[in-house]
Amino acid sequence: MNTNPSEGPGRSEDSFARSRAAGEDAMARTKAEASRTADDLKHKGEDLASAAREQAESIAKRQKDAGAEGIEGVARAVEKAADELEKSSPQLARHARDAASRVSGMSDALRNRSVGDLFDDVNSYAKSQPAAFFGAAIVAGFALSRFLGSSAGRGATATDPYSAGRR
Repeated sequence: MNTNPSEGPGRSEDSFARSRAAGEDAMARTKAEASRTADDLKHKGEDLASAAREQAESIAKRQKDAGAEGIEGVARAVEKAADELEKSSPQLARHARDAASRVSGMSDALRNRSVGDLFDDVNSYAKSQPAAFFGAAIVAGFALSRFLGSSAGRGATATDPYSAGRR
């Protein structure tokens, strides 16, 4: 039998209580550290998403501006054609100038709208006219593939080892 009072039942209960308190304290510190780590990761994720969004918006804006410039180039070409038609067919030249003016207006409208507004308009159109939107997407995809295919064919040279099978 154990006669040492320091090893009695009360002593083991105190030891158990201290161990339990130490475990609960360690658990609380671990939870707090995990919470801080989760918050840090959340903020880093938000920062990364924000940077990606800003970069995508910047690219979209550059593309929008390039598209507006391309449309403006078409308007200038139609205006030039109208100038050449002026002597031989003034009525046709007037129609060409009207068309050039409308195309130039489209370019200005595109240039002056935000990318977000353009996406909202496309989304709204897709919801209101899904068949027309789908058809336009198919036509645009076909035109883009034809353009890229013809551009790739012209860009190949005789010294390009990958172009041998394309000629």
